[in-house]
Amino acid sequence: MKEKILQMVKRYAVLLVFIALLGLNYISGLEPMLNRPLFFIILFILFFTKYGIIRNFPKKKNMYN
Repeated sequence: MKEKILQMVKRYAVLLVFIALLGLNYISGLEPMLNRPLFFIILFILFFTKYGIIRNFPKKKNMYN
């Protein structure tokens, strides 16, 4: 049960981080076109690492080999 709760907390923490980054993007008066690519790269990396997609690839390959 604790592991499931921790997984849910991690997922909500990731969402909160995304919302905070979006909020900073809107609050700051910087040019949005310069901020968006970096933001989406960070979002992409965080999403794949947090949900274990990148981490599970070598494990699956080792299991099949």
